[in-house]
Amino acid sequence: MPIKAMPRFTAWSYSRLSDYEACPLKAKIKHLDKVSEPSSPALKRGSDIHELAAKYATNQLTELEFVEKVCRSHCTTGVNVPTEGVSA
Repeated sequence: MPIKAMPRFTAWSYSRLSDYEACPLKAKIKHLDKVSEPSSPALKRGSDIHELAAKYATNQLTELEFVEKVCRSHCTTGVNVPTEGVSA
């Protein structure tokens, strides 16, 4: 029976390196075996904001639209965001 080669990291990112330095087994499970971590409200918020930031960076959203969407979905401080001239 042939021996299966161990998967290896072929590319590194800051998060992969940070995970590896903290715990090589965690890095293997998360990045090579592709086992996802349990979700949480904080992770969801971060993912949502990251997605909006990517749209803003590629000119798919104006600055006002970006701020409005972030605040509407994630601000809990009662921030009033002007909506005049903003298309949904």
